[in-house]
Amino acid sequence: MKRLNDGAGLHLRQRDSGKHWYQDFSVDRQRTSLSLGCYPEIGFAEARRRSDEMRSDVARGNNPADKRRADKKVQRERREAVRLLCRQDALPGSFEHMARAWFEKKKIGWSKGHANKVMVRMTKHLFPVIGHRAISEIKKGEYTQLLMGIDDAGKTSTANRVHQMCRRICSYALALDYLETNSALDVKEVLRTSITKHHAAITRPEQLQEFGRSVHAYHGTFVVKCALLLMMKTFLRSTEFRWAKWTEIDFEKKVWMIPSERMKDTLENKLNGFPHKVPLSRQAIEILNQLNMITGKTLYVFAGQGWKNAVLSENTLNKAIRSMGYSTHDDQTTHGFRATARTMLVERLGWHKDIVELQLGHQVSDSNGDAYNRTALDIWRCEMMQEWSDFLDQLHLGEIPKDARHHSKPAPPAFGFGRNFAVSFVGWKKAESFYGYEEINVVKISWALPNATASQPNKPVVAAAIPTQQIAGSST
Repeated sequence: MKRLNDGAGLHLRQRDSGKHWYQDFSVDRQRTSLSLGCYPEIGFAEARRRSDEMRSDVARGNNPADKRRADKKVQRERREAVRLLCRQDALPGSFEHMARAWFEKKKIGWSKGHANKVMVRMTKHLFPVIGHRAISEIKKGEYTQLLMGIDDAGKTSTANRVHQMCRRICSYALALDYLETNSALDVKEVLRTSITKHHAAITRPEQLQEFGRSVHAYHGTFVVKCALLLMMKTFLRSTEFRWAKWTEIDFEKKVWMIPSERMKDTLENKLNGFPHKVPLSRQAIEILNQLNMITGKTLYVFAGQGWKNAVLSENTLNKAIRSMGYSTHDDQTTHGFRATARTMLVERLGWHKDIVELQLGHQVSDSNGDAYNRTALDIWRCEMMQEWSDFLDQLHLGEIPKDARHHSKPAPPAFGFGRNFAVSFVGWKKAESFYGYEEINVVKISWALPNATASQPNKPVVAAAIPTQQIAGSST
């Protein structure tokens, strides 16, 4: 075996099977090596980046080998879940038989990711213990002992989820006359109270100023740096953000349209819903233009390096945050950018929470209890996203903008945003629907913007698109 050293423990081993990158490191005075990938699939620059990340992990007291073993364990469990999903040998009337029948009924309305998680939990926590037993013979105390075992292992949240599955599986068996009572119904009180853990997030301007400057000074790969800057400006969920395609970006209209199937939603809405609109600020467009020169010829905006990585992983972005000296446990995470933006947009810049929640991709209801149309409040969302980027720029330049809550933006109106309405803002006499751009009948609304008046016809206004029969006799 031939070994070519690159420095700092990084070296290339040449075997008959090919060339492989390895990184040497020491943990607890024990020296070992881990593979970083094959050459030339992993080039020198990427190998050095991975080497830097691994050495940073070791410096923080982590063992990269432990993490790799944990990742492989998760992969094995997922493969096992898929294998067991295809099994058809569960005995009729057994708990596993009932669980699989219930799963087949329910998975139709679940996303693939949620269905996999449910199957993994059943495979890991239920089938090995009670899967072979007749469901009619399993007593309440057995469910209690099973759940307490999970809870005592420090997995209270998992125990609660497993309990929900047991309760629903037993309800299914009860409906089919396999049970006379639901034995798993009243056992939750033996479990600890599950504490909701929020993602670490900065919520003070002074802290955000320091963090933003750290991102601007980041010395890692340019794509990772751009991803962090753009994530701060768009505050999307990690999956929605990282899997962005260039075809979703409209540079001319300055908008990013994320397909509904990639949003966090019910399966029905994923399949039948509208895309989520992300207005792009001037600063966001500048970042995307720079990225386009690097990844523009690939499918994905944040294309990963190496054959295993289609896009940047969430772990890569969180590692970048840690490399800047921040804890992803206590200070900031990629998901935490959402809480950062929500807090400051509402509490610092005075934006109405419903407008912010809509931009976050959350379901928001109007004063009538109807869900806002996803195209609602477009003009304010565009203005808000630009103001947010400007706010971040001000922080970077050393300014702490004054608290603007006393200049709060107008609240969303109760009129015109129900299920049967769309919103547009292209002029006084003509309007276009957001998705089809066809001309529609409109009603002028005086509260649209304070500076949108008849004497300023070129100013944008909000118009409610209403079917013609509903506005007969109205002034249009």
